[in-house]
Amino acid sequence: MSSEGPPSQEGPEPSQPDPDEITPRPEAPSPQEVVVEELIRALRSKDERQIDRAVSAAVVQLTTIEWFHGPLPSPRVLKEFGEVLPGLEREIVDAWHEERRHRHQIENGVVREESAQVRRSQTWAGAICVGLIGLAFVALLRGEWGAALGFAASGALTPLVNAWLGSPVKSLFGGRSNDSKSKEQPK
Repeated sequence: MSSEGPPSQEGPEPSQPDPDEITPRPEAPSPQEVVVEELIRALRSKDERQIDRAVSAAVVQLTTIEWFHGPLPSPRVLKEFGEVLPGLEREIVDAWHEERRHRHQIENGVVREESAQVRRSQTWAGAICVGLIGLAFVALLRGEWGAALGFAASGALTPLVNAWLGSPVKSLFGGRSNDSKSKEQPK
């Protein structure tokens, strides 16, 4: 007998994997695939409880509710836009910024104009008030007590009438009344 050592194995010796070689990893099944497999297994078993559990799990697993509120699409949707057309998400955000700046300019102009209308209205009311009181003083000097009393009362009531009729009077002269603001639908 010869001592040759252990018998050799046929075939090449196992070698170390090449670090430069990329071996694809088996992909994990998607959640939908897992749910479908569970449903098939449950249906094959014909066990009603198992089928009910599998269907319930499928409903929970496959139901996706996405809710996003805002002036822009959700970040996920923006990213998908960018995948379809590179740079589109930036254009959408830039357009939104520009629209917002424009809307603010318009709203600021409306507020300035309404404030100017209120100031003009108050100025006119003050001038009419002073004028009526002046007429009352002139009528008093002339001895016309009834006219003086009428002018004085009118002059004293002018600011109250202006405040009370301010909205309808503004709407007659092209301004917006407070009533029209309340009827506008929010955007």
